[in-house]
Amino acid sequence: MTRTRSIAVIVGIGLVVALSACGNGPPEVGGGGSGAAKIGTAATNGIGTPAKTVSATADLKFAPTSVTVKNGDVIQWNNTGSVPHNVTFDNYPDLTSQNLAQGDTWQVKITVAGTYAYHCTIHPGMDGQITVGG
Repeated sequence: MTRTRSIAVIVGIGLVVALSACGNGPPEVGGGGSGAAKIGTAATNGIGTPAKTVSATADLKFAPTSVTVKNGDVIQWNNTGSVPHNVTFDNYPDLTSQNLAQGDTWQVKITVAGTYAYHCTIHPGMDGQITVGG
C-alpha cells in the first residue's frame, strides 16, 4: 500500500511538471549562447501593453536611445522611418526582430535584471540600450 502511494505521488508530480511546461505564450528567447539562460520573450505584438516605446526613425536613430524599465515590463519598437530597421541585442543575437517596415512594431519583455545593448544590423551606428531593474 505504501509503495503504491509513493508511485502515485511520483507520477502525479511528474504530470504536474509536464503540464506546467506546456504554455501557450510567446517563446522565451535571448540565450546568448549554448546553455545560457533565457532573458525574456519577444514577438511582433501581443506580449502586453508597452511600458516604454522606442522609435526607429528616418534619421537612422533609436529614439530614445536609452530606456529604463522594471523587470517584466514590455518595450515596443515602432518603425517611424521610411526605411527598414531591425532590433538585435548585442549579447543575445537570437533576440532579433524581423526587418521592420514603416509602421511595423516589435515587442520584448525582459525578465532578467541588467543592461542590454542593441543595434540595427542594417544601419551601423544605430544603437540603443535597455536597463531592466529588479
